[in-house]
Amino acid sequence: MNVLLVKRTLDRGAAHELARALMAACEVVSVTPGITDLAMNISERYQLSHWDSLIVAAALAEDCETLYSEDLQDGQVFEGRLTVQNPFVAP
Repeated sequence: MNVLLVKRTLDRGAAHELARALMAACEVVSVTPGITDLAMNISERYQLSHWDSLIVAAALAEDCETLYSEDLQDGQVFEGRLTVQNPFVAP
């Protein structure tokens, strides 16, 4: 949300509308004890923040192959099966 509001300078209503459209088009994963435990392991192994580790753990738990993020290192691979892609980096 912060990227939309600050970097892309959308107003709050437009940012919320876009976020709702994304949530409708994507599967939203709840944080469970299992995902939290996996996140703690990911945090230690890859030296990530707790919040970034939760995102990575949720993506791994749902067998995602690509994680779109501007905060993580573009091209980084987690557990040999989840690749980070920064959507703001030109190909």
